[in-house]
Amino acid sequence: MNVNKIGNTEAIFLIIIVTVAHIILNIPQYILNNTSTSSILNIIYVSIIAFIICYVICRLFSYFPNQDIIDVGKYLGGNWLKFIIGILYIAYMFFISSILLRNFSESLKIIYFHNTPVIAIILVFLIGTTIVNKIGLASIIKCNLIISPLVLVIMLILFLSTSHEYVWQRALPILGNGFSETFIKGLSNIYAFGGISILYLISPMLYKQCDLKKVGFFSIGASSIYLIIAIASLLFMFPFITNTQTLLSIYIATREMNFGEFLQRTDAIFILIWILAIFSYLSIAIGFILNFLKKLILINFSKPMVYSVSSLIFSFSLIPENFAQIIFTEDTLYKYIVISLTLIISPIILILGVLKKRKENKYSDNIAHLLEKENI
Repeated sequence: MNVNKIGNTEAIFLIIIVTVAHIILNIPQYILNNTSTSSILNIIYVSIIAFIICYVICRLFSYFPNQDIIDVGKYLGGNWLKFIIGILYIAYMFFISSILLRNFSESLKIIYFHNTPVIAIILVFLIGTTIVNKIGLASIIKCNLIISPLVLVIMLILFLSTSHEYVWQRALPILGNGFSETFIKGLSNIYAFGGISILYLISPMLYKQCDLKKVGFFSIGASSIYLIIAIASLLFMFPFITNTQTLLSIYIATREMNFGEFLQRTDAIFILIWILAIFSYLSIAIGFILNFLKKLILINFSKPMVYSVSSLIFSFSLIPENFAQIIFTEDTLYKYIVISLTLIISPIILILGVLKKRKENKYSDNIAHLLEKENI
């Protein structure tokens, strides 16, 4: 991608913001609904799987230095496969951006802006992200370096400041609904680490190819810690949380925070920082879409297309008609789209690409050996 190089820390928080944005929304709630009291154990389990997947991805990419998954697709199958993979990732970015924007906008309307149309809230986000993307993706990533740690800090504050209300026995039984639900069906909760998809895209942006593994491990480690914190906060605090559906469930925990008479309504501070996080997430997603388009249709400048991209995201975000459709889209469609693209399609492309490269290298070695014999 034609963006400036970024450091490891910037790359790590680029991946983390994907997980954090969905933590702010409802992923902890969906995981609790799926695996009940064994949710913490389940996240530890899927975190180990995520580390293994990250290691495999980085090993496969070592054969393709300074290339992303689109470049690998072009190497494997030519321009037609490059185009297909590019379209899949563009559609993925459009989908997650639209549904996340609609979910968060609905939550803001319910919590604070009761008389404001949700369309107006969505437009505020998109106007802001459109303006920011006129500056460029590299600047957005640098701003994210400030926003993401801030979100992580307040998540930690939330966990510690409400710990006096925790009922630790709510984590029992430790296996929840059984071994199968926790370790077999519960493996689908790997979708919570949707940030893994960024690993397929950032290799050309790093200063060193060998840093990809370091970036992946650090980001998955941090994401797993904060997923556990978010899930634990809900599980230990509320007896009803494992069998309910609500918008912005983590917000409920912030209402339980109490710092005395001096500092009240701290939930407003959390909402403000979460708004910045959603802005950062949307800006990064739009930035990647623009760079994908530039790479696919071979143009020098993609910034004028930001208006069309934002308009499409606006249109897609209005497709869900009610709360039930938003939940279904996030808890079901998003889950299987992430698993299909991140854990099935992209690894297959990488593996086939590596096999092709090894075959070519073996053929080149044989030719070189025959030429050496002839010279002898």
